[in-house]
Amino acid sequence: MSQNDELLLLLALYQKKYGVLASKTAERIKKYLADGYTPEKAISLALGDEKFFLELKNYITDAAVSASLLGKMVTNDAASTTKTITSSRVGDVEVYVDVQQKTGKAINTVNVAETRSIILNEAWAPDKMNLSTRLHGNEAEIRQTIVDTVSKSIKQGETWVKTSRALYDGYNAGHITKKAELPEYLTDLVKQAKRILAEDKAALREYNKAVAKAEYQISRLSQDGAPTRAMKQSFKNLLDAAKDLNDKAIDKAVSVAVEEKSRYIADRIARTEISRAWGDGFFAEHLEDPDVIAFRWDLSSRHPVYDICDIHAKVDCYGLGKGVYPKDKFPRRPAHPHCLCPVTPVYIGNLDIDGVQEAMLLQNAKFNPNAIAKYIDGATRKQQLSLLGADGLKDFERDGSWQNSLRLWAGHETPTTRLK
Repeated sequence: MSQNDELLLLLALYQKKYGVLASKTAERIKKYLADGYTPEKAISLALGDEKFFLELKNYITDAAVSASLLGKMVTNDAASTTKTITSSRVGDVEVYVDVQQKTGKAINTVNVAETRSIILNEAWAPDKMNLSTRLHGNEAEIRQTIVDTVSKSIKQGETWVKTSRALYDGYNAGHITKKAELPEYLTDLVKQAKRILAEDKAALREYNKAVAKAEYQISRLSQDGAPTRAMKQSFKNLLDAAKDLNDKAIDKAVSVAVEEKSRYIADRIARTEISRAWGDGFFAEHLEDPDVIAFRWDLSSRHPVYDICDIHAKVDCYGLGKGVYPKDKFPRRPAHPHCLCPVTPVYIGNLDIDGVQEAMLLQNAKFNPNAIAKYIDGATRKQQLSLLGADGLKDFERDGSWQNSLRLWAGHETPTTRLK
């Protein structure tokens, strides 16, 4: 299993746990809404009942600690280890055992509690925030995302029910044309409402037009006298259907808010922390190894966007090969939120040149900014815009400068690790 696959495995294990937690939380929210609580109160109570943010913190920390252990591993036979992993909380050992079984790698003897404390409390990013602070800061964003999504759905549903009720009430007041079937404008209204519930993004404008048309038609109905009994039942059925559709829409909105929208925010932290923790373990293992002479930046197999990572992996900045850097001149990693790009150690003799040349290359390795300029120049315009932005591309086309425009460029530095 490759390093990238290991990171994706950890992410999958974390996401599986998050999915269970999110599903339970969503059901709690639905229950409180059914009991008559406001969206804000229902969500607050449900998050508290399920200890949502505490569990999220534990899941991300478990995954990050596992990642740091994987980064340090040198043994490839999980069955060969006879040493015991010490647990810092109930349930975390099973995460590490699961990782061992799926990767086939043995977890070396470590003090998991100490590693966990380091991952939680020691900062690594330029903003100097540790994981505990970062997670706490995102609680408000996650909570508000859920509230906004659910409240929007309820508001849309109330508009639909209100319109249906107005039609029904108008009918009862004797202001409806004498027809046994639902008028065409009401049929269209039902059709557009169902499209909205199916999350057809293009339906909202048509729905609003249908509502406006129905309201206009209602205002013109008084001229035709009292309605028939069949028409009365039609409008009652319409109102009942509106209420039912509204309930389904709210249920779906709750699930989407908790299981999808809030998950994205949590995943952003989880991916970045897993990646950084893996790097902590990797650099702790290899920085002081005299047989390791350089590091290679590899693109993640899940790298959907053209960005700074393509520069790191595809440019020969030091004359050592594409993506190869001296041990003391490596790009900051992770390069951006969600970055899962792994690193490979380059050992003595791995540069495909004789030992004397290899030693000289390393000794004289200097950063060549023109290598990046040449790479950008050979990229497509779409790729150039992705790397530099419109204004940066204008500067590059004018004078070849890129250092102040290359998005997420942070130069090269000696890698560090929070682990001993």
